[in-house]
Amino acid sequence: RLQLQVRPAGGALLIRPAILPRGVQLDLTEAQQQQIATLRKDYSDARRELTQNREFSAQDRRDQMRDLSNDLQEGIKAVYTPEQRAKLDEAQKQAAKRREEMQKLRIVLSDEQKAKMKKLSTKRMDAYKEARELPQEERQATYKKAAEEYRKGYDKLLTEEQKEKQKKLRELQGNRPN
Repeated sequence: RLQLQVRPAGGALLIRPAILPRGVQLDLTEAQQQQIATLRKDYSDARRELTQNREFSAQDRRDQMRDLSNDLQEGIKAVYTPEQRAKLDEAQKQAAKRREEMQKLRIVLSDEQKAKMKKLSTKRMDAYKEARELPQEERQATYKKAAEEYRKGYDKLLTEEQKEKQKKLRELQGNRPN
């Protein structure tokens, strides 16, 4: 999911992960990495300058920030070879498809379930607040216990259909823990 890319920071070159869609490796050449590093440095400098310039209204600053971000993305895409662009486009299509599937599996709670969820959440937050004053080991144990109680309560209030949707959703997400 992460691909390391070189990027300058304060004159020194640093390795910085670039977040790409799942499993995509663009295998950038050294020259491409340097070009992208230059683009990012220019973007960072322009953004810093824009942030410090108080002559613009907040809206104008936001608009120019968005334009800078779009220019950076276009510049980076221009560095890629046609094969890399095709690989990235395909990965983005797959990611959009996954998001669409995940949206279909979204669990919709009834008003009664929402009320119970609110109580569960409040109980968990209260336990977290109380635990703040405890020594670290006890605090972590309390946090873990509160989280487990919340998870059990949540699982109890779901219908079988909702549990099935949740199972499918977790599979799409790569079985991530909550």
